[in-house]
Amino acid sequence: MSRTEDLKKFLTRELKTICENVCYQQASDDIPFPYIVYDLSHKQYEVGKGYSIEINIWDRSTSTKNVEMIADDTEYLFDDTIYNENTFTASIDLNTRNTVEDSDKRLKRRRLLFDMLYYD
Repeated sequence: MSRTEDLKKFLTRELKTICENVCYQQASDDIPFPYIVYDLSHKQYEVGKGYSIEINIWDRSTSTKNVEMIADDTEYLFDDTIYNENTFTASIDLNTRNTVEDSDKRLKRRRLLFDMLYYD
């Protein structure tokens, strides 16, 4: 399996412990709320490989309660954490957490950006 596929499998598995609806890069039009969409960007470091993980949490609601709870759980799951998987080791730290406004005021969104160091 490729490094990217290993990471996608790992991230999807971990995120599904928080929210059952998890998608890589884009959600389908019929996915129920709330849901998580994540993406990976590659970075090169002197030691190890690096990734930026962007995690977007979406809900359709008049309240921000669901997105905040899922964002809190996601931050707790990944921030300042080292994972030892069968095919890799990863060190993950929170970079940024912010609100992203949508023109549809019923849509609530939180974006979390994590930095990951990846070792084969």
